Parts: sequence; structure tokens; C-alpha cells
Amino acid sequence: MKLQQRRGNKSLKYLIFETLGNILIYISGILPFIHVLFSDQKLESKFFGYSSIHRFLYSAGTHASLLFLVLGLLILIPILSKDNIDYYKINLKYSLLSPFISAVFFMSWVFIPGVNFNILAYFFIGICISAISVFLILKLMDYIKLIKISFIYKERLLEEGLNYINSEIKK
Repeated sequence: MKLQQRRGNKSLKYLIFETLGNILIYISGILPFIHVLFSDQKLESKFFGYSSIHRFLYSAGTHASLLFLVLGLLILIPILSKDNIDYYKINLKYSLLSPFISAVFFMSWVFIPGVNFNILAYFFIGICISAISVFLILKLMDYIKLIKISFIYKERLLEEGLNYINSEIKK
């Protein structure tokens, strides 16, 4: 029974790390677009050295995006094992779509510096990334339900097996 509890606690810990890592990766794709929520109005006093909150969020969002992506990957990498590697390959591939779309959007400015995208472009990309993130979180929740059902089934199977063994021993 203690072994089963230890395995359950270990699985829960992995599940928490997996969820946290994926959420950080999803957020990393949205952070570069957070600055469009604020207008570029000059402040009377500087905000962390920036003349407006909009400019601060633009700079912080792009750099925090990389930070969150790396943190998410650093959380996910240690919990990889041989028996679940295929799931993680698929999961990581889809969770990295959000930062990828964000990076492509911002890399376009490197090669086409004169283009200033309309605010609708920011909202559209932000909505796309949010939709991808929501879809992936829903898939992750389905996976969590599947794991719970699997554990319940294994627990019942183990209990039935032990009950059968106990009944045979008592005969």
C-alpha cells in the first residue's frame, strides 16, 4: 500500500511539473504581444527607465518570452523517461507552436524594418496563439483524465487480484 502511495505521489509530482512546464511554454508565445494592451503614452516619470508602459512591456515581453520558454523546457526535460518519450515528443512539438508563431512574427521586422503592423495583426496573432494554447491545455487535461482513469483501473485490478489471492489462501 505504501509503495502504491509513493507511486501515486510521484505521478502527481510529474503531472504538476508537466502542467507547469507546458503552461510556461504556452505563455511564452503570448508575452511578446502583451504590449498592445497599453497605448504608447509618455509618462511623466520613467517606468524602469522606459518612457511608457507600452515600451517597457514590448521589451520585457520579448525577453520574458525566451525566459518562460527555457523555464518550461527545463521543467519538462528532467521528467522524460523511456516509457513516455513518444508522448513528450508530440506534446513538446505542439506546445512549441505558440513561441514559434510569435518568433516568426517578430523576426519579420528584422528583414522588413519599415513595416509597422496594424494593431489588428497583433490581436490576430495573439488570438491565434491563445487558441493554440487553449487547445493544447484541453488536450493536456484529456491526458490527465486518461491517466486518472488508468490509475483507477490498475488500482481496482490490483485490489481484485489481492482479494482473489486472499480468498484462495483462506481456503
